[in-house]
Amino acid sequence: HAPSSSHAIHIVFLIPLFFHPQFCGVCYRAVDVRFGQYSCDREDCSYVVHSKCATHNEVWDGRELEWKPESQEKTEDHDVASFKKVGDDLIKYFSHEHHLKLESYDGVRDAKKQCEACILPIDPRCFYGCTQCDYSLHEVCAGLPRELDHPLHKHRLVLDPNPIDDYDYMNCSTSSRTSSGFRYKCIERECKLRTFHIDLRCILIPECSFTHKSHEHPLFISVSYGLEGGPRCNICEKGCAKAILRCSKCAFTMCFRCATIPTELHYTRDHKHPLSLCYRESVDDVCKYSCEICKMEVDAKKWFYKCNQCCVTVHRECIFNASIYMKSGSTFDWNGYLVRTGSTNCPTRQICAICEERCMFSVCYTLILEEGWDDKALCSFRCLRAAMWRILPEDM
Repeated sequence: HAPSSSHAIHIVFLIPLFFHPQFCGVCYRAVDVRFGQYSCDREDCSYVVHSKCATHNEVWDGRELEWKPESQEKTEDHDVASFKKVGDDLIKYFSHEHHLKLESYDGVRDAKKQCEACILPIDPRCFYGCTQCDYSLHEVCAGLPRELDHPLHKHRLVLDPNPIDDYDYMNCSTSSRTSSGFRYKCIERECKLRTFHIDLRCILIPECSFTHKSHEHPLFISVSYGLEGGPRCNICEKGCAKAILRCSKCAFTMCFRCATIPTELHYTRDHKHPLSLCYRESVDDVCKYSCEICKMEVDAKKWFYKCNQCCVTVHRECIFNASIYMKSGSTFDWNGYLVRTGSTNCPTRQICAICEERCMFSVCYTLILEEGWDDKALCSFRCLRAAMWRILPEDM
């Protein structure tokens, strides 16, 4: 049983009279029908997998079905819904003690709110807000199931709304992105990848076909096992450690980090127009502009955000920095140090104690319980790491 197929699959050796191109459901490369392959035995399903892909230890769970098909659907009494409706536009979310109400966005009231699940700001769309506290969820995030199957892991994944506050556990196994929000994790006791977890931005990537405005062909989730040196993302040019989005028609690949960046967003409450993600092919004379945040020149060869009405341009990295998915006011452990995140949303931004520059991202960090550092702001994970090295005893 393959994680990206809900049906049983069986090994097949055949030479068809009429050849129709088929693509592996794991790596999305062409399947040569002259050799063995695994295929679904249902007439209405054309799912096929290379024999090597199907039996890879990161794909197959090791269980043989012995020609006994699994039930096509979960039992009716196994409820995986994350909430229950308790009234008109009113729900009870499984991990929150109060009722949540579907609200219309108010630019003044909701400007500083963050989604508890994905940590991104509440945007000008309807969202669920708590009737008694400041708990908020995007409508899409609230609708995600409590359990699901994912093509990148061989066991069922469970939604964890209260993840461990440890830096090593806060990194998504797919995108390597650091987040203090919800994530899906494996709870199989015998799994060799017990630390496997995926954040909500990555889990929203469709399994079968993903369309991105930067590429003309659909993309598919694919593992990168066995590729020499590892594949590189065509957008950020960084290596993809475990999973990629691959085009089956050309050599284009995209990492999950690039694929999950919004194509449109609202920059600040003071800027009323949305910013659009610009790609290399849509660049005109943007080179003459500078980034609104860091004031450095915008490179037209890379992705960036631009307001088409105000000509405001912003580096993609300045908005989606390493701290964008960290919630202000949260605490976490990093190698034995207790760290608190704080907001930089004030008239005068704090000065970083390491680089001595103003904290330009949405949150900063403080090493609490460390004498001499508990009142100092650190602008990034890099400066936070540098501060830890300074605290270490000289004999270490």
